[in-house]
Amino acid sequence: MDIIDEKIINMRSANARQSFATIGKVVDLSTPAVGKSMKQLEEKGFILGYSLHLNYGKFGVNAKAYINLKFINLGL
Repeated sequence: MDIIDEKIINMRSANARQSFATIGKVVDLSTPAVGKSMKQLEEKGFILGYSLHLNYGKFGVNAKAYINLKFINLGL
């Protein structure tokens, strides 16, 4: 990963809906080059996936979940 990849990731992290064209103007790459960089970042495992955040209250769903994680050192 290089400086341009870091800038692309930072921009997509701030606004995942930014177009490759918009990002390309900032990092001085063509739209297809930004798309290629994104694909490579996915293939190399830097980008694991994408998610959608929903307002469940709008669907009439009112639920909360609490998760407790406990990490155990197995001495590995």
